[in-house]
Amino acid sequence: GNVKVMRDALECTHRGWGQSIIIGVAPAGATIETRPFQLVTGRVWKGTAFGGARGRTDVPKI
Repeated sequence: GNVKVMRDALECTHRGWGQSIIIGVAPAGATIETRPFQLVTGRVWKGTAFGGARGRTDVPKI
């Protein structure tokens, strides 16, 4: 995960109803910084490490 792309995705969402879904994990020790205004104006920021896969059963198959 590229933290700059993650932040850009949030900032590009529509105020009031936009959703940004992050798939993947940022590098160890990385931080994602944004202004609180981005979240209190109705944007939604969701994330998942594996997408729809289940870690215990699906990752060994990959």
